[in-house]
Amino acid sequence: MTRSVWLFKTMLFCMALLGMGCQPKQSGPPPMTFAVENDRLGEVQRLDEAGVQFQAPRDWETLSVGQVDTVAHALDVEAGSLAMQPYRVFLDPTTQSVLSVARLELDSQGSFAEKMTTYGHILEERFAEDSLRQTLFVKDGITMAQFLVQPDGLVNFKLVMATDASHMLQFDYLVPRSIYPQEIKNIESSIGSIQHLP
Repeated sequence: MTRSVWLFKTMLFCMALLGMGCQPKQSGPPPMTFAVENDRLGEVQRLDEAGVQFQAPRDWETLSVGQVDTVAHALDVEAGSLAMQPYRVFLDPTTQSVLSVARLELDSQGSFAEKMTTYGHILEERFAEDSLRQTLFVKDGITMAQFLVQPDGLVNFKLVMATDASHMLQFDYLVPRSIYPQEIKNIESSIGSIQHLP
């Protein structure tokens, strides 16, 4: 092998190594962005206890504390390894769409991803006849899990994020399936507004 051929092959080998080193390594959930249209959003809501702020869709009314307690009782979600306590509930009086923001407690060990796998199994049992889609992603530095179920003529987006080692926060968007195409941009803007407190 001539010296020039050897140099050429060595140079190609080095370039290949450099190219491999430049490839981005995907570790953890992929990032996701949401199109936020501010004119579709209501006032900023702070949840100091969770270290989060968000905005419900515009014109969705905040339910009173008594109404939130009624919703919590109606949900009756405390069972076995799962407990949920709503912080805020919003209602669109025109479409009857609902946003519930609740503290979620899951008796499960492991990483957030492992807890979300467990939660996915719980949801599969609860919504056995409905298809369940699950996605894990990162939005503005916040790791979130999204579950999509469509029970009884509804579209239900469940977004879960960790607030500390044992508690999580769940955003439940419930929209009648018939008007879902008209509401999707409102929901996307609301999801996009979720962020850590400044």
